[in-house]
Amino acid sequence: MSEDTSTNPPGGGTSTGASGTAEKMFTQAEVERIIGERLKREREKYADYDELKKRAEEADPSKSELQKLADRVAAAEKRAADAEAKQLRAEVAQAKGLTAAQAKRLTGSTREELEADADELLEAFGGGKKTEPDAEPDESAGAAIFGRPKERLTPGAAPDRE
Repeated sequence: MSEDTSTNPPGGGTSTGASGTAEKMFTQAEVERIIGERLKREREKYADYDELKKRAEEADPSKSELQKLADRVAAAEKRAADAEAKQLRAEVAQAKGLTAAQAKRLTGSTREELEADADELLEAFGGGKKTEPDAEPDESAGAAIFGRPKERLTPGAAPDRE
């Protein structure tokens, strides 16, 4: 025996089930009353939700303030440690005669590690020769290293010059 469920609402209607009993049909007013009662029961379950939410909000700001302070302290400690490391790197670089670019490349967390790294850097890249800022670089040295001749161009406006 087949049921026609397309015309009857689920849970309602007048069709007979497997037990042979007739199911009750509800009017719109009855359905709205049943739904209203169910909503009322659900709302009663969560009646204290607003109060609990308010308590949680009151407790949470104190926690977040502590967290904010802890974050600020951690950030300040990190900045202080970075500044100390930078200062130590600068002191070692100055003592070893490194340039500012070479000093940036020093690695290590202690003075001994930084000094050892500075020694390796000087050994690998040829001593801490300091060039004077007014002195012109020796271009012939670069040509000799790279095997290229140095170009000697003359301007076209001065033909009498050799």
